[in-house]
Amino acid sequence: MVPSVDGTFDAAVAERNTKAITTALSRLGKTQDLLLPEGIYYVTTILVPKTIRDCTIAGAGIGTTTLIRTPFSWDNNTQGDCPLRTEVFLAEYVTGFELRDMTLDGSSQFMAISGYGQWNTATGEFSNGLPQFPTYKTNDSYTASAGSLVSIRLSNDIAFEGVEFKNGYGWCILLGKINGFTMRNSIIDTGNLSTEFKGHFNAPPNNQVMHMHTSQDGLHLVNVSNVLIEYNDIHSEDSAIAIEFNPSWNWGGYDIVENVVVRNNYVSTISPSDPEKLMNDDDVLYGTGLADAWMGQSAVDIFYNEHFDAQGTSYYDGRTYFRNIEISENAFENVRQGVRCGFFIGASLGHFNHRIFNLTIKNNTPEYRAGRNKDRPAGIRNVFKNTHANSWNKSGGAGIAVRYTDSLTISNNHIENCVGGLGISIENVTDFTIVNNYIDKISGKSLGDLGSQWNGGEGIRINNRYLTSDPNMDKGYFNAGYFRVEGNRIGEVETTKIAVLTTKNGTIKLDANHDLNGIALCALENGIYRANVTGIDWGGECSTSVGGISGNQPDFILHPGNLVSGDLIIEPAQPIAENAMVDLFNMQGKNIYTNILSAGSTLVPMHHLSNGIYLLSVDGQKEKQLIKIIKQKK
Repeated sequence: MVPSVDGTFDAAVAERNTKAITTALSRLGKTQDLLLPEGIYYVTTILVPKTIRDCTIAGAGIGTTTLIRTPFSWDNNTQGDCPLRTEVFLAEYVTGFELRDMTLDGSSQFMAISGYGQWNTATGEFSNGLPQFPTYKTNDSYTASAGSLVSIRLSNDIAFEGVEFKNGYGWCILLGKINGFTMRNSIIDTGNLSTEFKGHFNAPPNNQVMHMHTSQDGLHLVNVSNVLIEYNDIHSEDSAIAIEFNPSWNWGGYDIVENVVVRNNYVSTISPSDPEKLMNDDDVLYGTGLADAWMGQSAVDIFYNEHFDAQGTSYYDGRTYFRNIEISENAFENVRQGVRCGFFIGASLGHFNHRIFNLTIKNNTPEYRAGRNKDRPAGIRNVFKNTHANSWNKSGGAGIAVRYTDSLTISNNHIENCVGGLGISIENVTDFTIVNNYIDKISGKSLGDLGSQWNGGEGIRINNRYLTSDPNMDKGYFNAGYFRVEGNRIGEVETTKIAVLTTKNGTIKLDANHDLNGIALCALENGIYRANVTGIDWGGECSTSVGGISGNQPDFILHPGNLVSGDLIIEPAQPIAENAMVDLFNMQGKNIYTNILSAGSTLVPMHHLSNGIYLLSVDGQKEKQLIKIIKQKK
């Protein structure tokens, strides 16, 4: 192999390096490994022999051994289908294949590949066709290029350990129809967007900026099962981790998505020009002015690709085909959604027959650590809509958004600063549990997903839309089977803490969900919004309650007073020796009532006050007494 000394490449040398690696792989016996030397090596696409069994290709470490895909240009319009591949490694029908301790660079910043269609090379705007999606063909026994950095299909037991994947053209990593995949301690950074193919505008009639298809998903899994993805750093310009089930991939191999665990990863999909915000210090977005404005997609996207059933008529039960997914202990920061499940082409039209079973989102909270260096506090924070001025798709802003799922658990998650969105969004989900989550700083306006928009701004929104043909609809209500919302702490929101619409059968104990001050939601004016609901257990009733702040035993007795008016009665515990002043303050310190405590009882009028926390001061007895008063709904 011939290394690059000064960073330049030579096509003949790249072909030679590729042939050297391919030849060495073809000569390996079962369980034999290939060790690559230190250095930077340009290659074309390495076609891994289909005879590979239990083989590791290992370098000397990230940044020490680097394989770079030699860049090329191609125009479908003038040259026809592209026979070249963008991949560094392409593999099929292998078992026990591992990549370890190396950097793989896709050279996307130097690639210029145009699909069929007319477009302006200066502005990126195109008039017809889809030039952002090149068409590839194959002239050998392997599948055509997937427009990715690494592509592996129809294989078993694939592993990546300590590998950096950068500058992938299209999906950085594509794995399809695989049973058994592990990725640990690795880096994905799709940055370094193309300097030649300057992005693109959406097709007419929109003609507005979308994203750069030279750099899309970080890790895209199609029909992949028995997966562990942990302790990785991932930055992408679209979905960081995409988990897809696609029944139209029906040409052999594995056809189920099950047993997928995503944990302890650090993920971001924002595209700022500030290098301190990204792992890649030269992430520059060209042509369309997306820097500091484009917001990629979700940290984790879980979906059916519904092109296989555009009308949503085929029944795919998640218990059989798409099941058992866990998202835990991750740090998702600066993303369009934290976890998005059940959204994709056609999903907003009500394809409830395509369902996902047994999804768990738990322990994404700062008590756990995430990322390759295990130094990032876990949690879902800084979740933003895409607000680029010229973008046609301004969706996003939900910490967790789940549709069309059966058996869902969302527990012990830290969700903070969701802008233009929601903390947790639930749509047409059955048998779900939302417990012990911390949710704060939720704002909203026109949150939407590809044409479906609403105002948002709730901590938790259960919005089961009225779909007349959905078998779960029962007399105008969505029958959730059973659900429980309990033990959640919800802070600042723009609208209400919890909103529930078009739903029946479940438990939302308003006295067992609180704000960040410990006040039950039933005591708050914005605690709950409900419309078209039935058969829901709202928990116990709220009534005026009293708790001490000073820790001293009071010399008087407090009674809830007139339960109808909501006033407070103070009664001395023993005869009064001197005048005692009674003052009532709100939480801003404003004195809203003053009187002298009488020998009998004193009425403190509170019926006109809003629910919340107040401070009662009684001065003139043995010592000053301070008592916290919580006015709650009955």
